[in-house]
Amino acid sequence: AINMQGGPLDDELRPFLPLTDHLGRLLTALADDGISGSITVEFLGAIAASDCRILGIGVLRGLLSAASGEPVTLVNAPIMAEHRGITVREVNDPQSGDYVSLIRASCVRRDGTTVRVAGTVLQPGDRARIVEVWGTPIDVEPTAHMAFFRYEDRPGVIGTIGTACGEAGVNIAAAQVGRRPDRSEAIMALALDAPLPPAVIADVSGRIGAREGRAISLP
Repeated sequence: AINMQGGPLDDELRPFLPLTDHLGRLLTALADDGISGSITVEFLGAIAASDCRILGIGVLRGLLSAASGEPVTLVNAPIMAEHRGITVREVNDPQSGDYVSLIRASCVRRDGTTVRVAGTVLQPGDRARIVEVWGTPIDVEPTAHMAFFRYEDRPGVIGTIGTACGEAGVNIAAAQVGRRPDRSEAIMALALDAPLPPAVIADVSGRIGAREGRAISLP
């Protein structure tokens, strides 16, 4: 076990630690105009019965790693967050809906809007999945290079995005679409063979009239 501010890392929590890093990095990517100063991390389902403080620190590490030029570890992440005025509120709830265990992370951007992402670990194999982005359900495996687009749900968007990525020479390894229950909005998550440059993100967003488009690279 690793001893640190969040306490020891139990074996049953260990598979969730890489997921927390992904969720933190994704929060930073989606809130690219800055976080207002606090994040909320919810531990839902069976995982809520454990001491999950170390997983909250894992989200902090991912969030800070994506925006910091210096190494961020589970040991120094709380100190770095304190220096930046970032606090963490943790919530444990035995109810998790469709998943045995779920971790949800959210923050308020400087413009006052909320960004929310969630993930789980599936058995067998400790397979991490991102199951919520921008508050919309989705099911996608975290990969090294990803892109996310939020847009009005309508026909033809998938083909337009594929064409734009092809013109940019970036291969799409996998694509998943999630929709709000009222179908007013959809999101697309792309697993890519290479990073999608900011200019291509802007081009794709313009072609499909995306409300937001973001790229992210995961370790």
